[in-house]
Amino acid sequence: MNFNKKLSIYLADLTHTHIALATGTFPLGLAYVASAIKKVFHKDVELNLFKYPEELSEKINDQYPDIFMFSNYMWSQNLNLLFAKKIKELSPATLIVCGGPNMSKDKLEREKFLKDHPYIDFILLQEGEIAACHLIKSYEGLGRNLNKLKEADVLSAITLLPDNLVKEWPLAPRLGVK
Repeated sequence: MNFNKKLSIYLADLTHTHIALATGTFPLGLAYVASAIKKVFHKDVELNLFKYPEELSEKINDQYPDIFMFSNYMWSQNLNLLFAKKIKELSPATLIVCGGPNMSKDKLEREKFLKDHPYIDFILLQEGEIAACHLIKSYEGLGRNLNKLKEADVLSAITLLPDNLVKEWPLAPRLGVK
């Protein structure tokens, strides 16, 4: 796929750093997602992976991404949501996407989450590699139009529509499962 303009994607698995480093682990889940995106879209995307909030804050002071994706864990959810909200306020055209193990398996809980955080455009379920690539391909194919994307078919995704209804698509096939 050859994009008109290189797509800027920020991926964040943030940790708290105020008193001490809350989690010193490498953001492996998002690194897998980034690797899949790079494999599918090659040089058409510019990826930036963030672990430390200070680095993300500095970067968004210089440039807003086309897409902001973050991995949602119970220990970093509020920090991630803070950045997602800030980016959406400063750049309403930025596509905000989250996923990860802290996303509930319960449909009503996911709906409540989206309604409580309307600046999040999509939740991706299960492994993010296939879902993220499908979402990006659809987004680009629709001219980077967020409203059209919310009406399109996006595997393993959930979104909040303008009429406050939640739309959920079927799950993508699981990796390594036939």
